[in-house]
Amino acid sequence: MALVLPDSLIYSLKRLSALRFAGISPASRWGAAQLKKYQFLLESQWWSKDQLQSYQWQLLRNLLNHAYNNTEFYRKRFDSLGAHPSDVKSLDDFRKLPYVTKDDVRNSLTAMQARNCDQFQPVEIRTGGSTGAPLHMFKSRNAEHMRVAVSWRTLKFGGVDFDTRKVMINHSDSPAHRQWHVDFLRQLLLFYTAQTNDRTMSMLLKLSGKFKAESMIASIGFVRVLGDFAEREKIRLRHLKTIFVIGEAVSQQDRLMVEQRLGCRLFDAYGMRENAVSASECEYGSMHINSEFTLMEFENSGGVAPAGQSAKIIGTNLHNFAVPLIRYNTEDLGQLCKDGCSCGRNLPVMKIEGGRSRDFIKTKSGYVFVTWHLAQLIDKNMGVAKMQLHQTDTSRVIVRIVKRESFTDADESAIMARLRDLTRGEVDLQVQYVDDIPRTRLGKFRFVKSDLAESQSDD
Repeated sequence: MALVLPDSLIYSLKRLSALRFAGISPASRWGAAQLKKYQFLLESQWWSKDQLQSYQWQLLRNLLNHAYNNTEFYRKRFDSLGAHPSDVKSLDDFRKLPYVTKDDVRNSLTAMQARNCDQFQPVEIRTGGSTGAPLHMFKSRNAEHMRVAVSWRTLKFGGVDFDTRKVMINHSDSPAHRQWHVDFLRQLLLFYTAQTNDRTMSMLLKLSGKFKAESMIASIGFVRVLGDFAEREKIRLRHLKTIFVIGEAVSQQDRLMVEQRLGCRLFDAYGMRENAVSASECEYGSMHINSEFTLMEFENSGGVAPAGQSAKIIGTNLHNFAVPLIRYNTEDLGQLCKDGCSCGRNLPVMKIEGGRSRDFIKTKSGYVFVTWHLAQLIDKNMGVAKMQLHQTDTSRVIVRIVKRESFTDADESAIMARLRDLTRGEVDLQVQYVDDIPRTRLGKFRFVKSDLAESQSDD
């Protein structure tokens, strides 16, 4: 019989083992290359507009030349236009290139992948599925290092540094079959919560209090559930000062809830696992585009959208040479803001419009976070074009599926078995095959549609 140690003893043992990290330099802890990128971003955020644009242009020219010389996909795109990367002398020239779509990535991944991909130490990406069907692709190790450095700067915007203790909420299954893990090297408490109820919330608050976490990183969906629990149980998170969220647009009601129920300040960020776009909220409340990482465009049917006007968001990752994403149609809507920010940074300011998909359903005993789990099922080998969970009440969820030709009974069985496991048999799951799943008025795709939500505008 395996020995099961109590959480309190495991925590104490981990804390003692952390003493070996004393005196280790930041470069040794985080990696010299990674730390160098972060230090670069701390300097570049104060550059002039001309410096930022010049740096972007240099990266873009290098990316275009690489994509043309090393990928079948982009060479054909340029050739079809009778053009060459050397012909791109301005952003107006650049905008003549067609968009890259999610279907392009699904159907032409091999052609998009650089023939010298391996030299960029590719990292696998599987998106969360908030646009209806997850994607599978790769990014270069350098692009991943830049993404992490950007995330560090995002935390720095909110006053969080390497030594600040943080708790991160992960909606996947714990690889060690334990609900939490403490990494004292990174001052991080990682809490796994695919299924959320009063017991798991109590455990989280107890552990984060013992860890004295000052900041939390979580989805806004989880934060809403945490706020409801804290209000109901009359709990205040004494050590927690800031909460960073990503994945769904944040409303003013969310900000008020976090402030009133949790006693924290909320910081928002905009991004996606494809890393084609990236923006972070600063201490003055402005959403700054991380221009050193991505080139973001705002376009409507007439071309470039004027500042302050709603538009499609088109993104280019400037560092991914493994599978370049050039002029990627994110299917999100937003706007470039007319004015800068009082913080003094010259990074452009934007707004994201409408809500991104909620990622949980409600059961009789709590909440179930489903997006990550379904993304593991709906990968490139499964015949699902789109999927949406529509919760009509606490006992019924309609599973809407748009099938591909390759869809089989085994696919349905795998999906339904996983959903039954996640919901612990507490809801009736009904499959409904449809020709399409419509987007909202603002062109968004909701992965989870819930009739139980307090308010869910037609975004």
